Amino acid sequence: MKVVRIVLLAVVFLAPGMAGAGPDADETERFVRARVEIAEFMNDFMKEQGGMERFRPGPDRHSMEAVQRMVQEINEEVAQILGRHGLTIDSYREQGPPIFQDQNRLDALFQTHPDLRARFEAIPDEPMGFMRGRDR
Repeated sequence: MKVVRIVLLAVVFLAPGMAGAGPDADETERFVRARVEIAEFMNDFMKEQGGMERFRPGPDRHSMEAVQRMVQEINEEVAQILGRHGLTIDSYREQGPPIFQDQNRLDALFQTHPDLRARFEAIPDEPMGFMRGRDR
């Protein structure tokens, strides 16, 4: 009987804390998957457009109108990617930085998803570092 009481007490008091690990891990996975998909989309998109050099002023460059259309296309695709993960641009901007800066959260996720780690770490370096959300 004493063992049963101890087990019941453990379930009552420890289960709520353990339940919190699930949503936290799920939230981390949603944000990481969204970041990876956005980075992969942007990498493919920029390759199709001829790279960043095509966006600088000069001959053989995109017109301002073409750049504006591309920005709109990018924004729409990013919103769709985030939407597939139950996120908005605002929620991603507000909630994402602490998630991507918490190496313990990322490591816990990557222990169970090594394929996701490889995709996340393959995100190319950005001049401003905004895609990775962490320092390498």
